[in-house]
Amino acid sequence: MPRHITSMTEAAAFLLNDWPAARGPKHARARIACVDAIEGRLSGYKARAFFIDAAKEAHIFLSAAAWFFPNTDR
Repeated sequence: MPRHITSMTEAAAFLLNDWPAARGPKHARARIACVDAIEGRLSGYKARAFFIDAAKEAHIFLSAAAWFFPNTDR
């Protein structure tokens, strides 16, 4: 079933609770990045890139919309 993640909080929860694949080094980095973004230490743009890297590492399908990065930093 497809899952639509629309916020950094949802991304962090998915990484912590619902990750369907093995948890590799990029998964760990994405978890840290999401928390850092929520707490204002990292841009949402950068945290999203870490999340996408973790999904690719785990062979999790991402829709074409996941690859779109808006021109904003958050």
